[in-house]
Formats: sequence, structure tokens, C-alpha cells
Amino acid sequence: MTAVFPEIEKSKGLLQGLKCPYWFAGGWGIDMFLGRQTRPHQDIEVAIARADQKHLLPLPGVSGIEFVEDHEKKTWRGQPLQLPVHELYVNFYGGGIVEVLLNEFDDSNWIYRRNGNIRLPRERFSGLSYLPPAVALLYKSKNSRPRDEQDFEAVASRLSE
Repeated sequence: MTAVFPEIEKSKGLLQGLKCPYWFAGGWGIDMFLGRQTRPHQDIEVAIARADQKHLLPLPGVSGIEFVEDHEKKTWRGQPLQLPVHELYVNFYGGGIVEVLLNEFDDSNWIYRRNGNIRLPRERFSGLSYLPPAVALLYKSKNSRPRDEQDFEAVASRLSE
């Protein structure tokens, strides 16, 4: 039985008109994999393929979109965002905010943006509503915080080598 998380369901409603695949990321993605909430969460993060960023603009109910460049939020007007930019904040009328993380893909693989030699077959994302836990943990490993360690501890026993 799949766990129901009200925050995830609300975000799915906000993203209902998104015309591309997306995956819940961060701590919520870990919790979705586990089927239970392991800790409180500060935000909702979803990952999309960088090539799909254009699908954010026509999303219904959006009051504005910002991207982060050089640690500063800037208004996004649809210009193509290239690396190192990878983080957007989609603001909805009524107060909802979804952080969107742009992920690198080629025809066959997901590609880790910090090291292009680290790849995962694209098919590993098929049918999932969350990032594969190994991908989520890899992103969390850069500047690990106590909540990232908690996420690792919660999921480690369920990961293969």
C-alpha cells in the first residue's frame, strides 16, 4: 500500500498541468521510497530534465518563477537555463511554492551535474514518482547536514551495493 502524504498530494495538484515527467526529490523523495515520513520537511522539491524547463512557463496558477544564480534569486522569463544554474522556485497563487531542480539527461542516461562520469540508466527513473534514493543521497552528500545524515540512515539498509 502506498503512503499518502498531504504535502505531496497538494504539490501534485499544483503540478497537475506540467507536461513532462517529474520526480519528488530530497527528503520527501526518500520518504516516498520508504512509504513513511521519517522527519519533518522544510520544502517540496521536484526534479525535471533540464530539457523540459520550458514546460514550467505555461503551468496553470503560477504567479512567478525565480531561478538561483550566484546565490541570488532572479526572475525567470523563460530564457534557457544552462549549468551551473539548476534551481528554480515556482510560486503559485495562494501561496504554494515548489522548488524545481534541473537534472541532466542524455538519450540513455541521467548524468550527475557535478561529475559527468557518474551516470544512471534513464530507465531507472521510469515509473517512479521520486528520484531513485541513490541519486537523492548523492546530491545530499555535497554539504551534508544532520537531516541529510538522517535521510541516509533511514534508507541505507534498503539500498543495494
